[in-house]
Amino acid sequence: MSLSFQDRAGMFWRSLAVQGAWNFPRMQGLGFLFILIPWFRKVKKERFGKACMRHLGYFNTHPFLAGYVAGVVARMEEEGKEKESIRARESLMGPLGALGDGLFWARLRPAAIFIALVVSLFWPWAAAPALLVFFNAVHLKERWSGIKAGYNRVEGPIGGISTRWRKMISNFCERVIPTACGFILAVMALRSGKPLLVLALFLAGFLLHGRRSGPVVLGSLLAMALLLGFLGVEMKLPWSM
Repeated sequence: MSLSFQDRAGMFWRSLAVQGAWNFPRMQGLGFLFILIPWFRKVKKERFGKACMRHLGYFNTHPFLAGYVAGVVARMEEEGKEKESIRARESLMGPLGALGDGLFWARLRPAAIFIALVVSLFWPWAAAPALLVFFNAVHLKERWSGIKAGYNRVEGPIGGISTRWRKMISNFCERVIPTACGFILAVMALRSGKPLLVLALFLAGFLLHGRRSGPVVLGSLLAMALLLGFLGVEMKLPWSM
């Protein structure tokens, strides 16, 4: 038996509601079982009730990566590895929660906000759509691909957590944030003509961000903001004329 497109699509749509029945005793436990119910009906049949009871317990991880755990559990239950499926669910929660927080909350969300701010300088009406399209394109792709990735990584599922796709997204976001920040500050300098204010904002953001990497990039952005700030008294943006 294999995970068909229909099975995967059903698990994907249900994964969007993984926090729909969030509660303190089981956290996302009911939502996680909700993802697996169609698969259990297909592979367990007469043992459907027992399979549901096994995975009705505590579950809490990053909601965007819950599909990966569901894929692993689905494959193990299909192969009759019932105890292993419980251990896999429990062992994957923590690492995926930490990975998701660092990738989606600490990197992707700020990058999406900065991209929307840059877009708003040119087309204010497109800022909100840009934020939604960029953020959801990445997170929905992760939800979709995570189910199949977990299903295929039943042997050593921990090894499938860190992938080239996630590293690429992380590196991209780390470059977007300082670049967009420098561009926005440069535009502020052009419009305000107050370079000292721009310098203070840049230094405050740099200290709060706490980044030690990329000193050349950050130094270049600071120099650009200062230069444009001093020139901003006599310059105007083309699109503001």
